[in-house]
Amino acid sequence: MPFKQSTYPKLLSLHTSLMEETGITQSTKRIAVVTGSNKGIGLEICRQLASNGVTVILTARDENRGLEAVRNLKASGLSDILFHQLDVTNQTSIASLAEFIKTKFKKLDILVNNAGVGDFDSLVGPNAKKGEIFKQSLEDAEACLKTNYYGVKLLTEELIPLLQQSDSPKIVNVSSSFGKLEYVSNEKAKEQLSEIDGLTVEKVDEVVKWYYEDLREDLLETKGWPLSVSAYKVSKAALIGYTRVMAKNYPKIAINTVCPGYVKTDLNYNTGIYTVEQGAKGPVMLALLPHARDENRGLEAVRNLKASGLSDILFHQLDVTNQTSIASLAEFIKTKFKRLDILINNAGIVGTVVDPEDRHQYDLSVYLSNEKAKEKLSEIDGLTVEKVDEVVKWFYEDLREDLPETRGWPLHFSAYKVSKAALNGYTRVMAKNYPKIAINAVCPGYVKTDINYNLGIYTVEQGAKGPVMLALLSHGGPSGLFYSQTEVSTF
Repeated sequence: MPFKQSTYPKLLSLHTSLMEETGITQSTKRIAVVTGSNKGIGLEICRQLASNGVTVILTARDENRGLEAVRNLKASGLSDILFHQLDVTNQTSIASLAEFIKTKFKKLDILVNNAGVGDFDSLVGPNAKKGEIFKQSLEDAEACLKTNYYGVKLLTEELIPLLQQSDSPKIVNVSSSFGKLEYVSNEKAKEQLSEIDGLTVEKVDEVVKWYYEDLREDLLETKGWPLSVSAYKVSKAALIGYTRVMAKNYPKIAINTVCPGYVKTDLNYNTGIYTVEQGAKGPVMLALLPHARDENRGLEAVRNLKASGLSDILFHQLDVTNQTSIASLAEFIKTKFKRLDILINNAGIVGTVVDPEDRHQYDLSVYLSNEKAKEKLSEIDGLTVEKVDEVVKWFYEDLREDLPETRGWPLHFSAYKVSKAALNGYTRVMAKNYPKIAINAVCPGYVKTDINYNLGIYTVEQGAKGPVMLALLSHGGPSGLFYSQTEVSTF
């Protein structure tokens, strides 16, 4: 495996102190598609996603309306908005969008299936009559099912391969509370959609087919189907069932459905009670969910800190080895706070299993025995990031060729020692390159943690003192130094 620049220790600094140096590029930014997004909730979802650093592909059937929506968003200060025509009921249109994404981005991170039609004329339209049951036409019902259910299926299945190229893919299906099973009065359909483990896409399709056949035969009332906005209710119930099946079939993709609430839109003649800003919150929250593995541990840690009386604690998923994850954190900070005052690069691993009997060697892990590397890292004025990278590259190449002992590299915890020596060197270089930022390195001491089977001699409270002291240094404090706990030491 070639040694990638992204694995060098300099990545651990994130360069978050200077937001422009986070490496946010087209290949690392999250890419989202929002269907039916030239107005209403869809447009607001685009706005909120773009405000969170996501590159958004706004889609609409009507090209002129879609382009106008993009112009308006850009006029408000959002730049990463693109338009692509999309009719979710048309396979050719869907294929065209997929090819566009594949060619331009090679992946898709977020799919928000928002496009939908309703049959609310009977309830709130100008021709609505209170207390009167409105019989839906076959044509209207067909349009509703094709867009709200089959359209989602067609698009999702076409874009799954692109979503699988993402590190953290999400699908958000915008549904409705009308899709809950309590509104599905046909008992046979309700029973089928209620299946826990046995529900399949084919069974969901079957329910939709039953409804359509009964509608065509004018048997809705006889068969116990809902009569008011019936196609809409069935389409949304089917969508919820489909979401459950797809989440089971694709466990590596976070697939959820959400009811945005009764939002004021053209669909309901603006009779809703929520604004589009409020309605978009749920879909956007699901679109920006962090990885579940990290989320659980991180959120639990935050809860514990808050339970102890600390309030100003937030969580954000971060994998320091993943550029997309880093870019996401940087954009979150930029959007929410517009600055960062303190960065503590604490994440680290030993890179091997710690032998409880080998504590002495672990204590001496600060030493680097390769003379060539030691000489390079000892440079005072001439050390550069490139030279630090070079040392790490030498070690990696020798390790790959099974030459650490021959070349004089440390044999115990070798990767750990080299990574920390490189980090110390990188600290010195960065302190020189950015004199207005106080940049220091610190050894917290041999602290009892999981990494050393709790064999350390210091508590975590004692170990944290040095990093916290350096984080809270007054302006104009020391920079480019190495500390052992709270005392200045030598590199």
